[in-house]
This record gives sequence, C-alpha cells and structure tokens, in this order.
Amino acid sequence: MAYKKPKRKICRNCKAIIDKDADRCPYCGSTDLSEDYSGFIVIVNQNNSEFSKKLNLKEGKWAIRVL
Repeated sequence: MAYKKPKRKICRNCKAIIDKDADRCPYCGSTDLSEDYSGFIVIVNQNNSEFSKKLNLKEGKWAIRVL
C-alpha cells in the first residue's frame, strides 16, 4: 500500500506547511498556496536548531521544495 501525504497547504512565499482549511499563511500573510511539496522539516526549538539559524525559520513545519 502506498503512503499518502496528509492534505495540507503550503505557502509558496515562505514554504510554511499550514492547515488544509487555511486561506492565508499565518507566518507571512500570503494567499499564494499550493498542495504539492517534496520533503519537509519540523522545527521544535528554533534557538537550538542549526537549520532554523541557517535558513532563518521559526518553529513549525516547513516544506523543503514547493512544487
């Protein structure tokens, strides 16, 4: 059985993974949203995260690539 990604929306502007019912990104306010992405990263503690510091990300779920 193939794995199916849960339906979520991804902001094309900041790459935040947000709730499927959202109309606007809570991080940057953009309405340019997609449902296709490849890979993601979860930031739990931005103060101790090298990814967060290097990519300037806040705590949350972030897509690596928006399709």
